[in-house]
Amino acid sequence: MVERLIKLLEKEIDNNKYLINYQKINSKELFFIKDKLDMNRAKSVEHCSVTIYKDIDEGGDKYIGSATFKVSPSMDDKEIVDCINDTMFSATLVKNPVYKLVKPSGDCTPKVKTNINYENSAATLQKVIDLVYSIDKNQKANVNSMEIFLEDITTKIVNSEGVNEEFSVPKMIIELVVDCKGEKEEVELYDMIKVSDYNEDMLKSKIEADFINVEKRAEAKALSLSNGIPVIIKGEAVPEVFSYYTFKSDAVAIYKKYSQFKIDEAVQGEEIEGDSISITLMPEIPYSVSSRYIDDDGVLLKELPLVKDGKLLAYHGNNRYSQYCDVEVTGSIPNVKIHEGSFDYDEMLKDECLEVIGFSDFQMDSITGDFGGEIRLAIHHKEGKAIPVTGGSITGNIYQIHSNIQLSMQTDITGNCQHPKAIKFAGAKISS
Repeated sequence: MVERLIKLLEKEIDNNKYLINYQKINSKELFFIKDKLDMNRAKSVEHCSVTIYKDIDEGGDKYIGSATFKVSPSMDDKEIVDCINDTMFSATLVKNPVYKLVKPSGDCTPKVKTNINYENSAATLQKVIDLVYSIDKNQKANVNSMEIFLEDITTKIVNSEGVNEEFSVPKMIIELVVDCKGEKEEVELYDMIKVSDYNEDMLKSKIEADFINVEKRAEAKALSLSNGIPVIIKGEAVPEVFSYYTFKSDAVAIYKKYSQFKIDEAVQGEEIEGDSISITLMPEIPYSVSSRYIDDDGVLLKELPLVKDGKLLAYHGNNRYSQYCDVEVTGSIPNVKIHEGSFDYDEMLKDECLEVIGFSDFQMDSITGDFGGEIRLAIHHKEGKAIPVTGGSITGNIYQIHSNIQLSMQTDITGNCQHPKAIKFAGAKISS
C-alpha cells in the first residue's frame, strides 16, 4: 500500500510535501469466562493516514497549510487520487506559521528489545494462561473473566524529505477481572496489564496483587478519616501526578502559553524539604508497549534528561512546536522515567498514613495542578495495624505537596512510566 501511495502522491502533488503514517496490526485474541476458553480468534488490520503540506504566500507573508486523509486497503487508485486532490485544496484553507518537515537523521535506528515472537506466540500465550490459573487456585478470590490480546504492530513512516522508517513492536494485553465474596456482597477488580516483553516474575507480581487487593476490597470498611494524615499513592496515580511536569515542559504548552516553565529554573519550589524530583524521557523502558525510536513525524528519538533535582533542564516536543519555540526538536518521546527517591517503602508505612492501593478514577489537571480521585481501596496504617478501607476521595494541588514529597527507593513500572513504587505527601484533603 505504501509504495502505491508514494507513486500517486509524487505524481499528483507537484512540489507540495507529504507524510505517510502506516500501521499493520496482526493480532491473536483469547477470551475466557472463569477458566473456560470462550473464544479464540485472529485478525489483521491496516491503518494509514496521509498528510499533505502546502506552502502559502500571501503578499509576502508565508504560511504552511496541511490536511490529512485516511486510506483503506480497499481503495483503488482513482479514489486515492480524488482524496489527494481534495486534501490539497483543504490544505490551502489552513494557515500555520512555517515549519520544516523532518529530514533523515542518517543515524542507525535501534530496535526495541523484546522476547515475544508473534509467529511463535502460542507458547507465550499458554504461559500466561498457566500463570493466571495457577495463582487462581491458591487464592480466595477467583478469575471472573480474562481477555488476552497479542499484537504484532508494524509501523512505517515516510515523508517527501526522504524519511523512510519501518519498525515492529509486539504488544500483549491482559484484561483481568477477579472477584471475591465479602460478608455483604461480592466485589470485582478490573486490571489491564500491557507489556512488550514477557517476564514471568513481573507478571506474577502484578497478577497476585490483583487477587490480594480484591480480597482486601471485599473486607474493607467505609473510610472515616479526617484530614491531616499523610497519603501514599501507588500504581497509575504516580505517573498521573508527575504528568504535570511533562505537560508544562512540552513545547505545545510553552507555545500556547499554558505553561510558564523556564529552563534552568526550579519547578518544584525554591525550598525542597523532601526528595528532589528528577525526570528523564526515554524512547524505551522495560515492558512498555509505547517504546519506539521514531515518532510519527519521523524524528529519531533519544534519551532526554528533563528535570534534575527539581530544576528544568530542557523543553521537549514534536517537530512543529519545537520549531515554533526555537528549541531542539526532541520529537514525541513516549516513555517517562521518574527517578527513585531516598525513602524505604516499608519505613514509609510505619507512621500513621493512608496508603491508596487503587482509585476508581484519578486525574491531574495539568493546567492548574489540581488532582484528585475517588478511593476504591486503601490501607489505613495505624499503630502497627493495616486496615482496608474504601470510599471517600483525595484532592489536592501539586503546589501544596511537591516541596515536601517522599519518593521510595523501590521502583515499579506502570504503562509507559518507570517510577518510584510509592510517593508520600501531606497537605491533601481526605473526604469520607
